[in-house]
Amino acid sequence: MAYDPKKYGPVFASLLALKDAPTLAYGRQDIFRQSQIVGNTLEALFLHKHIMDFDMARSCHAGIMILNNFPDQAHQVLNRIKSPTGNYWQGILFRRRLDKTSSENYFGKIENHPIYDQMLKVSRQLSAKVAGCYLQSHPIWDPVKFTDYCIEQNESGSEAETLCRTLVLAEIRLLFDYSYEHAVE
Repeated sequence: MAYDPKKYGPVFASLLALKDAPTLAYGRQDIFRQSQIVGNTLEALFLHKHIMDFDMARSCHAGIMILNNFPDQAHQVLNRIKSPTGNYWQGILFRRRLDKTSSENYFGKIENHPIYDQMLKVSRQLSAKVAGCYLQSHPIWDPVKFTDYCIEQNESGSEAETLCRTLVLAEIRLLFDYSYEHAVE
């Protein structure tokens, strides 16, 4: 089944719709989208939905900021969330900053996240086209090892960099979906 951001409502749909997978390191911020991303309230983002878990709703908001290159604002939101999902978002945030130590610190706080099995499946499927990729033989999804791989491949112009970018987008989408499903009724 194809990815359909419309299932999250009109505001999130427009913020999740990307033409290309994000770069591994943060790129330029889209100032035209900044007010829509950073300036929105949770109520406006979750238009017509009843929020049950505000930390998960904040995780969605931070995820959109991470995806759209607003790491400082996302970090401010995530600093208030003390959960495995909050730690996962922080790990992604610092991976995109190419900060291996901080990324590994946050990923290290997660024993096992519910999206790990899905990420393992997706990573094996997508990495089949990249010769010698460690993901083909690695027995588990390991976001710490993936961070190392992303930092190594950043701006290499290789097939492996394209794979990393595609997997980062898949990871963000899966974690956003998990966060959203737990945020609303």
